[in-house]
Amino acid sequence: MLNQISPNSRYVNKTRILFITTLISISFFLYLLNGIINNSNTNSHNIFYVKDSIKTNFRSGNLNKGLSHALDAINIRPLQEGNYSPLDFIPDYDKMVNFKKNTSWNPMKKFSMLEFHDLNLQDRCSFYFRQLYSMNNKWSNDYHKLTFDIDDIHIDLKEEKLGSILGDEELIRMHRKKNDVKLALQRLRIYDRCFIQNDNVDISKIFEDTTGSTMKDVLDLSSSSKKRDLNVRSTLLKDTYKEYNQWDLEHRMFPYIKYFEESNASDIIPRIRYGGELLPKGQIPILTDETRLKAKYSYFQYDKTKSFWMNWNRISGNVAHRGVILSFGDKHLKWALKLIMALRYRQNTLPIQIIITKNDLSKNSMEKILFAAQSDEVQIKDKKGNVMKDVFTKQEIIFVDVTNIIDPEFFDNFTGWKSKWLASIFNLFEEYIFLDADAISYVDLNHYFNTKEYNETGTIFFRDRMLEHYLPRTCNALLESVHPMLPESKYFDNHKYIDEEHVLNECEQYLDPNEKIYKQFFADNLLHQMESGLYAIDKTSHIIPLIMGMTLHMLPIEKCSYGDKEFFWLGFLASGHPYAFHPINAGTFGIYQEKKVPYPEIKAEVCSAQIVHLDVDHKMLWTNGGASICKKDGCVQDDWKNDKIEWPKNLAKSEEELQEVYDGPIDPKFAVISWSAIDAWGRQNKACQGYIWCARYEKILREFSNQEMIERGTLVELKGEEYKICKSTNEVWSYFKIEDAGSMPIKGEIY
Repeated sequence: MLNQISPNSRYVNKTRILFITTLISISFFLYLLNGIINNSNTNSHNIFYVKDSIKTNFRSGNLNKGLSHALDAINIRPLQEGNYSPLDFIPDYDKMVNFKKNTSWNPMKKFSMLEFHDLNLQDRCSFYFRQLYSMNNKWSNDYHKLTFDIDDIHIDLKEEKLGSILGDEELIRMHRKKNDVKLALQRLRIYDRCFIQNDNVDISKIFEDTTGSTMKDVLDLSSSSKKRDLNVRSTLLKDTYKEYNQWDLEHRMFPYIKYFEESNASDIIPRIRYGGELLPKGQIPILTDETRLKAKYSYFQYDKTKSFWMNWNRISGNVAHRGVILSFGDKHLKWALKLIMALRYRQNTLPIQIIITKNDLSKNSMEKILFAAQSDEVQIKDKKGNVMKDVFTKQEIIFVDVTNIIDPEFFDNFTGWKSKWLASIFNLFEEYIFLDADAISYVDLNHYFNTKEYNETGTIFFRDRMLEHYLPRTCNALLESVHPMLPESKYFDNHKYIDEEHVLNECEQYLDPNEKIYKQFFADNLLHQMESGLYAIDKTSHIIPLIMGMTLHMLPIEKCSYGDKEFFWLGFLASGHPYAFHPINAGTFGIYQEKKVPYPEIKAEVCSAQIVHLDVDHKMLWTNGGASICKKDGCVQDDWKNDKIEWPKNLAKSEEELQEVYDGPIDPKFAVISWSAIDAWGRQNKACQGYIWCARYEKILREFSNQEMIERGTLVELKGEEYKICKSTNEVWSYFKIEDAGSMPIKGEIY
C-alpha cells in the first residue's frame, strides 16, 4: 500500500524548492552585480593601442576580461626554487579562495568569493604591494643595486655595495634573482597600472585594513591552521606591510627622488623662474594663450590619496597643457641662443621650459637667454652685415630648477646625456616636445602633436641613420625579456607591445615601423635606431616608460645605446605602453654631388653634418646638428692642412675663408631620404671631426636587365616657399652670434 502524501507536505516541499530556487537566483544576481561593480571604471582616456587580436585601453584600471579568461586554461604555478615576485603567490591565493568556496555551505558566499583576476583593482594592488613587503622588506628600485639574471654578467665575488660577501655560486644566483632588473620593471608597471593609469585606487589605503570581503576571508584563512593543510607558503599575506606607509613605498619605487611626506611635499616642487622673476617656494605659473608672457600664479596642494606621479601630472596640468622643453648648460649656450632665435623667427608661441640643476647655467647665461628670447632690441645681421628685417615673436621662457627634487646620493648620476632624463621626466607640461640645443624645426611645433603617430599613441619618435655599427653580443640577452610576462598579463592586464615571434618570422614588407626598428635592433644587432634630437610625448600617460628608459640607461649596459637614444623606445617596450616611430627614414640635405657612371644610371649623394627628417609627403620637418656647414669649433685648421679632404675645403681659397664657409648656413636645396640598408650612408672624408655623412641616391639598371631601372633612396628638391623658409631659417641660426646677445636682468638668487 502506497503512502499517502498530504496536501500540506506537498505545499511544504514546493515552498522549500521555491525558496532554494529564489536563493540561487538572488545569489547569481548578486554575483553578476558584483562583477559589474568590480569592472566599473570612470576613467577614460583617448590614447589607446588596438591590435587585431587584443583590444585593451592601457589607461584602464580593469582587466581585459576576455583576454584574462582566455588565459585561464594556462596553469600558472609558483617557482619552487624561491619567492621573488608577489605574482608568485597568486596561485596560493586562488587555492585558498577555491578551498573557501568548496567548504562553504552558503551559496551566496560562494558566488562572492573571487579569484585574484576577478578582484577589483584596489584589492589587487593592495595584495601586490603588501605581499612585496611581506616577502622582502628591504626591496628597492635603486638602480645601483639592480642586476641582470643571466650568466654573462659578472658579479664581484668579494664585496657587493649591499655589504654582502657573495662567495658561493648559489648565493650569487639568489642575489641576482632577488635584485633582478625584471622585478624592478614589473614593480614599475604595476605601480603604473594601480596609481597612475587609474584614478580610483587610493594609494593611502594600500597599508590600511580596508580590503574587500574576499580578501578579508582569505586573510582569516591564511592565519588559521588550515593554511598548513593547503600547502601554501608561509610568507603569503603576512602583516609586515603594517610597519610601512605610502611615503616609504614612493621612496622605494623612486629612490632618486628625495624622501618626502604630505607635510613637506612642497619641498620637492622645483624652483621656478618665470622670465626674470624667481617665484616663491611652492608657487607655480599658470600658462595659457590668454596669459602669454603675463602668467598668473597659484600654489599646489598635495593630494595624499593619489600617487606622487598623479600629483606631478596635476601640477603639470595646472602649469600648461603643451610646451617645449630644453636642457643644456653653459658650454652649449651658443647653440641654445641660435635655437631660440630660430624659434622666434618661426613664430613659435608654445611656452619653453629650460630644465636645469644647480650650476648648469650662470646668471650671465640666463640673462643672455632672456635677451635673445624677449628683447625688442635683438638683431640678426646677414653675411654682408645687413640687419634682417623679419618679425621675431617673443618667446615665453621658464627656468625650472629640479635640484631640490633629486636625492643627493643620486645627483651625480644625471650628467652628460643622462641629464636629458631630468628634462623629459620632471618638466611641468602635460605634453611636450623636446628639442636638442642644435635641433631646428622648419614647421610649426604643433605639427608634431597633430601627427597620426602622436594621436594614436601619445608619442612620435624619429629614426637615426642606418650605419654599420653593431651591438655588443650581450645586449640581446639583457634586453629581450624586459617586457611584461604572462602572469602579469593575466593578473594586471599588462601586455607586450611587440610580438617578437611575429616580428622575427614575418616578411619585412609587412612590418610596421615599430616592428622594423625592433627587428633591426634585436635580430640584426644594429646599434643606431632612434634619433633623439626631437621627440614628442604625452607625459601624463607615459611617465613610467620614461622612468623605465632612465633606469635602463643607469645600468651597466650603456654600450647598448649611443647615449640616451635607444633607451627611450626601450623604456616604452619594457612598459608595454604604445609608442610610434615616424615611417620615413632619416636623410640629409645640402649640396647635390653626382658621380660619373654610364648613362642612363645615376649615382649621387648629398653630404652634410646634419641629419634631417622629412614627412611622408617629402616636406621638410626638422634637422639635428645645427644649420651651419660645420658647427664644431676648432676643426678648420686641421681640415685645411689635411690633403685627404677635398669637399668642403674646395669651397674656400684660404683657411680664413674656410672658417666663413663652416660658420655659414647650409643650402637646403636638395635632400636625400636614405634607403633601408647599411650601404645607404657613407663618408667622403673625416672633415668637421668626422661629423659629415653622405646619404646616397642611386638609379641603376637591375642586374641582368638592359632596361629596368632600380631606384634606391629618394631625391627631394625643395622649391618655392618651403625652400625659402628652410633657407632663411638656416641663415638666422647661422648668423646669430653669442656676441649679438645682450643682457636682460633677472631678479633673486640664482641657486
